[in-house]
Amino acid sequence: MRKIFKIENAPGYVGCYKDSIPHAFLVDKGSDPSQTTNTCSRNCTGYLYYALQNTTCYCGNTEAELNKYGGIAANDTECMSYVTPHQEWAGAVNRISVYLVASNFFTLSPSFLFFFFLS
Repeated sequence: MRKIFKIENAPGYVGCYKDSIPHAFLVDKGSDPSQTTNTCSRNCTGYLYYALQNTTCYCGNTEAELNKYGGIAANDTECMSYVTPHQEWAGAVNRISVYLVASNFFTLSPSFLFFFFLS
């Protein structure tokens, strides 16, 4: 059993995932040199996940999107080639740093969280 939820450098960090074009998460919220995990999370309100790839923020809802290009990368360090101004992991070439949208910490039921995080 693989635990997919980890807290690394930001609350809600899910992991470093493989990506390509078209991106795993198709909802592009734009690029901003001052992008942070908080900014991207707010921009993705209404979605389950948000992801950073360098300065670009993406939103998505499904595990199928996460696994579009083979799922989680072998090592979280593959997402460390770019960090936000607050030293948060923000992906790399063909890698996205995936997080849970902050509002979902309070809206998901405890039984869903238990199943989701430990399955």
